Amino acid sequence: MLVIRKGSPAAEAETCFEAMVRHHVKKSADGGSRNGGTSPPPPSMPLPNFDDDSTEFAWGAREVAAVMMGASDNATVMNRRTKRVFNMWEEHRKAFAEALSRGRPPPPNPLGFINWPDSNRVILHIPTFRAFIASQLTGARHG
Repeated sequence: MLVIRKGSPAAEAETCFEAMVRHHVKKSADGGSRNGGTSPPPPSMPLPNFDDDSTEFAWGAREVAAVMMGASDNATVMNRRTKRVFNMWEEHRKAFAEALSRGRPPPPNPLGFINWPDSNRVILHIPTFRAFIASQLTGARHG
């Protein structure tokens, strides 16, 4: 059993994910009465093809999870991957906000997350992420 401490980044990411689920259920056509808001409904729209280089950005945690960890038809697997993206995004967002509040330069962002002003949407710059992964596989340092 996973224990998440209140106030920890994982707890905040979990809260954010639950809010996303509630929002999706609320906006769905049937009102989400079948799943009771405990888990997100299965993906209604197919994910874009991220295998080619024509897409530069992934918008939203579900798309970012598909880019980073691969897409899955299994809703439970995609749910877990989306939660992982929220955890990474929350850590990045907190480090970025702390640096700005202390007047320091923003921390390195090798994964390619984008901080859009006045938005909490998870956005990933796909070429930056792929360059980071390629550098890790070849043993080169990413700068």
